[in-house]
Amino acid sequence: MIPIYLCEDQREFLDEITQLVEKIAIINDFHFKIKLATQNPGELYEIIKESPQQGIYFLDVDLGKSAMNGFELGKKIRAIDPRGFIIYVTTHDELLPETFKYRLEALDYIVKDEPEKLSESITACLEEINKRMASDLREIRKYFAVEKGARTTYVPVEEIIYFETTSKKHVIAVVTKDVVIEFYGNLSDIEGKLGKDFLRVHRSYLVNIIHIKFCDHKKRELYLSFDRKCDVARGKFKEIELIRTVMDR
Repeated sequence: MIPIYLCEDQREFLDEITQLVEKIAIINDFHFKIKLATQNPGELYEIIKESPQQGIYFLDVDLGKSAMNGFELGKKIRAIDPRGFIIYVTTHDELLPETFKYRLEALDYIVKDEPEKLSESITACLEEINKRMASDLREIRKYFAVEKGARTTYVPVEEIIYFETTSKKHVIAVVTKDVVIEFYGNLSDIEGKLGKDFLRVHRSYLVNIIHIKFCDHKKRELYLSFDRKCDVARGKFKEIELIRTVMDR
């Protein structure tokens, strides 16, 4: 399901376009779902930063008293979601060249002042996105945001083998085939964010279940992809075997 985000400073128009988008998606059976409709660009940015995924964005250009306008928001979105679909819905059609200035590659530019064409324009955009998605064989990847100082690194979730605590207080390491990145965090919090695709096999390890290979009961070690291994708690043996059975079917 592709998430849809809407950001518009006028409450009345935000409600109108939200209802339109939702109705069009349902009628056409598009696999799109509205995740957020907000007047606050900062709120939208924080949500997609927390859970990066390819999305659809309907943005106003003039966001009133907000600290950023629609183009600045679009630039921030592009840094997190380079394959996302941005559609500007605004009264300022003369600002179209600005999308090129910001290198935003917007899908379309819909003018608010033409209400009779609004539904038609939104439908055309969603149909085009659906068409592109259908022909795009690349997997819609989910990412885990690793914040280290002022820098944020987005690691594809399927590439994460496991998370582990380190000898440093409150420091977690995320381990992939190629890199190990340390950052401040808490395994329980990460477990809550990532859900059922990860298993807490030990107080010090949170493992991506797709990378589980086999378990050595005598050594109490779990063998993972790319010759990685970690400790495993005795009480987790049965749960691991069950997961492997289900995955092998």
